[in-house]
Amino acid sequence: QAEDGIRDSVASRGLGDVYKRQQKIRNCCGDDIRISVAIITHNEEKNLPGLLAGLDWVDEIVVVDSGSTDRTLSIARAFTDRIWTHVFSDYAAQRNWAINHCRGEWVLSIDADERPTERLRQEVLDRINDPEIAAYRIPIHSTILGHRFRFSGTQDDRPIRLFRRGCGTWFGQVHEQLSVNGRVGKMRGAMNHFTLPDLQGFLMKLNRYTTAEAQIRYESGIPCSGWDLFWRPVREVVRRLIWKKGILDGPKGWLFCTLSSFSTWIVLLKHRELLREQTCNGEKMEADARVFRAERVKNRTNERLHSVKGR
Repeated sequence: QAEDGIRDSVASRGLGDVYKRQQKIRNCCGDDIRISVAIITHNEEKNLPGLLAGLDWVDEIVVVDSGSTDRTLSIARAFTDRIWTHVFSDYAAQRNWAINHCRGEWVLSIDADERPTERLRQEVLDRINDPEIAAYRIPIHSTILGHRFRFSGTQDDRPIRLFRRGCGTWFGQVHEQLSVNGRVGKMRGAMNHFTLPDLQGFLMKLNRYTTAEAQIRYESGIPCSGWDLFWRPVREVVRRLIWKKGILDGPKGWLFCTLSSFSTWIVLLKHRELLREQTCNGEKMEADARVFRAERVKNRTNERLHSVKGR
């Protein structure tokens, strides 16, 4: 019934032809599949319909969900049968798991809050015929806090997202990247990214990401001094506002640059806390060891005294 409701909603919005095209996607197999789209999801019922409705030009849609509690899976089933649930460990592992279930010659890795532009769609269909290219970088146009950003560091966002299956592997626990075996080209068409719609969403994401980043820094043995807590956040806000021209993005750009600096500070605070816990645990273990050695010396002394008295 949930899927029927989604289909009715699609039809009511004039997307009936899109749904029919999705039915063709369901039936593609073998050599018919040129382009697979790999999507990882978790509670994406707000973003997913808009993305899936715009993927009528691909041959296969693969969705890997990490235990959504909303209508994400019902929405996905209205567009594709290629759906799996997989326990989330990190972003790279989840994306690689999705790739392993794609059957197309090419894989487009995309998030639920991203939308390929019409220019990108046409360019992808034209340029996947180049036999010398193994992957393509795609420019990302970010809309943050409801504002279309052009600077603040977002202008450098050109990740590899389209690649031949078997030529790319994701790595990195938080800010994952794609390692490609082969030549990488560049697309001119862009992907629109509608991320962090409000301050609440930003702060929720900040808490998750800063915890993960601090853990990675700690496990990598990276030092973190008190001086880092001061100069690294300052460097980040200056880098984004001045060097990356974030000042030209207006008030919301200034806010974003400041929040990015705040995020850097939180990462360092959490990193310092992990190092402090390690130091405390080490000191406690050393203290316990000293007590153990003292008790052992005391016991040996008592044994000797008893031995002397026995004589």
